[in-house]
Amino acid sequence: MIQRTLHRSVAGLAVLVGAALLVSGCQSPPERAEAGSGCAPSGPASQSVSATGDLFAVPEVDFPAGLSPLTTERTILVEGSGEEIAQGDLVTLDFVAYNGRTGEQLEVTGYGADGVGRTVITLDSTNAMPGLRRALLCAPAGSRIAAVVPAADAYGSTVTPRGLDAGDPLIMVIDVVSLASDRAEGSTVEALPGFPDVTESQDGKPVIGVPLTAAPPELAVQQVIVGTGPAVRPGSDVLVKYVGVLWRTGLSFADTWINPARTPVSLETLLPGVAQAIIGQPVGSRVVVVVPPALGYGPDGDVAAGVSGSDTLVFAVDILAST
Repeated sequence: MIQRTLHRSVAGLAVLVGAALLVSGCQSPPERAEAGSGCAPSGPASQSVSATGDLFAVPEVDFPAGLSPLTTERTILVEGSGEEIAQGDLVTLDFVAYNGRTGEQLEVTGYGADGVGRTVITLDSTNAMPGLRRALLCAPAGSRIAAVVPAADAYGSTVTPRGLDAGDPLIMVIDVVSLASDRAEGSTVEALPGFPDVTESQDGKPVIGVPLTAAPPELAVQQVIVGTGPAVRPGSDVLVKYVGVLWRTGLSFADTWINPARTPVSLETLLPGVAQAIIGQPVGSRVVVVVPPALGYGPDGDVAAGVSGSDTLVFAVDILAST
């Protein structure tokens, strides 16, 4: 019910679970307590991996042949200054991965390239293999990490991804771009005259006050908090948290602060006015969006949510992550 208020359709939402075979939980081995929990130590294997080039860009990676640690090792090559990664965090990252036996490159993620973007995963047993979780846990955001992951912590004994033979280790160099916060964070901006006012409750939830004037006929957008993350690109997936009220009454009809999503969704699934409004906005921002009927639910409205076909909608949207 709540999800339908901002999305045009719930059926068919794409769930981003990571990049191809190496990250997705559907290819992970069964959970093992000794391999799936805790922060990986640095060791001789991970210390032998080097990576040169700018942070958050595809690195040049070098490592000796025949690395075969018994458990996942990780070495922080560049230490970031952000918060430490914890189990369940939503992490924006990029990585390159190699077959540790042959040296063959297996995968390289988008590194922010146009039309590709970055990779966003939830660091849990459903969405990330044990070796990746152990490599990332306890590392600060903004870091570059070298990880050497044995088969048991990667793909196990039942599934062997393309480019790997049974028992082959993975070599990964991972750039941790950011962690998703649970609310917008950044510098504040004063509301424009005549625009809906936004305050905060004690838990940080936005509270929208609608002015006693006629609604604007066109889409209108106002930044309330300006984040410092990358700008939302057309065609990307986003994680948002929002409240929505009717301009006509000021009454709430949408609130995902009650049960926040933890999975990014495609911009194409959002109401057209909301999608247009958040493209180009920095991650971490809070924006107020005034959506005219034509860019909201259209002439039929949404009866279940109490929205008529002539209602102008007001959303306060926190942009928490974007691919």
